Amino acid sequence: MSAKAIKNFIGQLETAKYDLERFQTRFEQDPANALSWGLGAFQNAARRKVLIDAIAALSAEGSTVEHVCRGLRNRLMNKSRWPAQSTSPTANLMEQYELAALTEAVEYLESVEQD
Repeated sequence: MSAKAIKNFIGQLETAKYDLERFQTRFEQDPANALSWGLGAFQNAARRKVLIDAIAALSAEGSTVEHVCRGLRNRLMNKSRWPAQSTSPTANLMEQYELAALTEAVEYLESVEQD
């Protein structure tokens, strides 16, 4: 089951990487316009962060989908329990998108556990 989850997460990681590269290209061409429509970059950056951590955890020797799912769920609960309160709006936005990415990863791993 770990191999299935890793394959899925690598596919999602490649999509996020592609979308971030497209954002970077648009930013280089017209920064103001790219930033005006840049929420997707925040989403993809947060998703990338969560996926890299999840893939590393799933790849660790002796890890199980259940163990990794529990770890991500704990991270999700802690971030929800103590929400970001930075004076930086972009830091808070990243925290929100990281919560969303953690939720998606946990939901997926829970579905894999049941297979």
